[in-house]
Amino acid sequence: MANTLKDEIEKFLTFPSIEEQIGAKPKFGRLILQDERSKDHPLRAIASKDVKPTVKPRKERKWRARWQGNQGSSSMCTAFSFLHCFEHEPINHPRSYGKYKGCPIPCVDPRILYCEAQQIDPWPGGCRGFKIEDPKTISPFSDYDGTSVLAMMKVAQTRGYISEYNWEFSNVDTVVETVMNKGPVIVGTNWYRQMELKPNDPNTNEALLLAQGSLVGGHAYLIDEVNLTRKGKGREIGIFNSWGPEWGWSGRAYMSLDTLEKLIREDGEVVFATEIP
Repeated sequence: MANTLKDEIEKFLTFPSIEEQIGAKPKFGRLILQDERSKDHPLRAIASKDVKPTVKPRKERKWRARWQGNQGSSSMCTAFSFLHCFEHEPINHPRSYGKYKGCPIPCVDPRILYCEAQQIDPWPGGCRGFKIEDPKTISPFSDYDGTSVLAMMKVAQTRGYISEYNWEFSNVDTVVETVMNKGPVIVGTNWYRQMELKPNDPNTNEALLLAQGSLVGGHAYLIDEVNLTRKGKGREIGIFNSWGPEWGWSGRAYMSLDTLEKLIREDGEVVFATEIP
């Protein structure tokens, strides 16, 4: 029998806090797993769907966050990026915080999503012994760190949070169009040394992340902002990360569309999840 919202709230409140892990260096937990069938569900098919034409096209957009999580030293970036997307505007699903004011944020523990995704990924040994009906089985005992964005989308759909998910693997203009018209998108890419930022550096919001230096791992994060008008900077996007408000500029940073294109073309992915209202 499916868990009720009350069951999941109680489980969330009884789990050891993820905050206990904060302070340690986070792991990079986005693993590459792409399916050729994803190309049958392209982002361009929904980027402007049901959007009313305007006299003056938008040049910028930023979607408001309702929750900011911190993955701590865990490798759960895919779970946190989905929950950030789920709790960002526009709020659609009735079990998101924006529709159900009585539940803690988020309404499902990210560790549950992470373990469920590991169990359907093709790599053996993920979240050994995990059972959704028994919260005591939530543990870090896995033979590997991380999971795929694809598996996280499948879990979210199975749970009834989203109806579909559409992908982009190369065209940044389609990504921009989607964020402008529909909402935030989840991104899975490589992460490079020069994409690391000092906590609350006053220069962070003036600098752009660069896909340069040594490769440090794979990471999943949210794009919730597009700005095509920044004076002297050109076109850029804003990312909402899962390393807490101490990272970057209150948990945010920016990158050029050229950098984003480079990242998604080297085995990266962008996905928009359509929430069920």
